[in-house]
Amino acid sequence: MSSGHGRLIRDSVINLAGQGLPLVAAIVAFPLLISGLGPDRFGVLALAWVLVGYASLFDFGLGRALTQQVAQRLESGRDGEVPALAWTGLAVMSVAGIVVAAILAAAAPWLVMRGLKIPAALQAETLDALRILCLSIPFVTCSAGLRGLLEAKQRFGLVNIVRAVLGILTFLGPAAVLPYSNDLGSVMWLLL
Repeated sequence: MSSGHGRLIRDSVINLAGQGLPLVAAIVAFPLLISGLGPDRFGVLALAWVLVGYASLFDFGLGRALTQQVAQRLESGRDGEVPALAWTGLAVMSVAGIVVAAILAAAAPWLVMRGLKIPAALQAETLDALRILCLSIPFVTCSAGLRGLLEAKQRFGLVNIVRAVLGILTFLGPAAVLPYSNDLGSVMWLLL
């Protein structure tokens, strides 16, 4: 077996682990979270996970474009152009993330009270949690660019290790908060 095949198999196994380990963490965490938070708070947490998952779309394709442009420069020996390109791409993604976060934060009261029809007893807590979550959006958008830089350098193992660790913490982290608090704000601070 050539070293290329061995690397492909190794990277495939790491990729599978990067995707599969968070799934196992979710299976372990969900019953704890539903029991500890209650169904309404768990529903809000599930919406938060969806929002964070979709926040990476707000890089507007710049993460993938950055991957391609950096890979081309590295392949053609123009390594010196990479830092300026990377910083520019990350700056644009940061601004996009800040704008989206500001829009979502401004829309948060409407979303909580009318759009999502959150129960009245949970509205204030959900509003606080959503505003905390908005702080994460610029980081999530930039993570697409940072992941793109690692992928351009063919550091897929590292990308998947980071993905696995963050995915596991996304589910088990909130469960770890439960002995201390079932407040959504505490959970969101941990997710941030």
